[in-house]
Amino acid sequence: MNAATRFPEFRFYFFTTKYDETVAFYRDVLQLQVDRSWNRSDQHRGTVFTSPNGTGLIEVEQGGKLPQIDGGFYIEVDDIQGWYDRVTAAGAMIKKSLGVTDYGHLNFKVVDPNGVEVGFFQCVS
Repeated sequence: MNAATRFPEFRFYFFTTKYDETVAFYRDVLQLQVDRSWNRSDQHRGTVFTSPNGTGLIEVEQGGKLPQIDGGFYIEVDDIQGWYDRVTAAGAMIKKSLGVTDYGHLNFKVVDPNGVEVGFFQCVS
């Protein structure tokens, strides 16, 4: 994308000692698209994933400790049942099964190798 058509981005990032395992989770289990990655040394590696709806990025970098996150992030998707079926079949650890919230979202949550919660939701009301 050239500078004239570039849009501002929203990016969620974190560092982890479980870099390879985490990249495999987002790439292979959640099947997120890799936007870009780099490997300047064993201590300076990173991968940026595009969110399924194209409105944000998730960046994972090699770090010296596990992330300390009390919470997680949500991704809005169109086919929540399809996402749920796909990630459960791929072996994702389900934190919250597919269900409707009291505020009108159909959602579920998984946990990545670092304990970071990743929620998927679809508005139903």
